[in-house]
Amino acid sequence: MSTKATIQYLWDDENRCGYHLFTDCLDDLSMDDEDKPIYLELNGVEFTASSPGNVEVRIPRAWAIKLGLVPPDSK
Repeated sequence: MSTKATIQYLWDDENRCGYHLFTDCLDDLSMDDEDKPIYLELNGVEFTASSPGNVEVRIPRAWAIKLGLVPPDSK
């Protein structure tokens, strides 16, 4: 049984990639609202990881717009 509570989900069959933005219900039991993390799972995307704890992820611009990371009119 999953404890994930989906906020937003997208899967692109053509490009075989997607993302899942969610919370974990178990966090609700043990944390105050301001301390509860949001999780972002990325599937089928390019990434580079380096120390200490840095991750660079290449995502489609359409995802960045949908997630509110960039304005819709950005070039």
